[in-house]
Amino acid sequence: MAQHARKQVLNIGIDHTEIRQILEKGMFIFDELACADMVVLMSHVNSNPRASLGGKSPIQMLRFVYGDDDANALLDAFGIYGVNRDELMLKPEILDIERAKRGEPPLTRLR
Repeated sequence: MAQHARKQVLNIGIDHTEIRQILEKGMFIFDELACADMVVLMSHVNSNPRASLGGKSPIQMLRFVYGDDDANALLDAFGIYGVNRDELMLKPEILDIERAKRGEPPLTRLR
């Protein structure tokens, strides 16, 4: 496996760990998750700085590697946006906060 591919696999593992911080296994009814919830989730996870990226977030690295125009086009296609560090939240409450802004009830907790 090439070095670049190894790093990608490692970063996918990091994303999975951060996603599981927000969506703990056995805690939610996943059928209740809307596309807008996943956009919030991926925006926060990919705005979180990583030591493996030299203290930059995956979104910052995307912009560095591909330039602002191409990176923004890709992010816009998925609806993902950058979250300021002081607003970053990797806890389940972020979904409830954002759902409330949309006038939706919080996700059902199983425990």
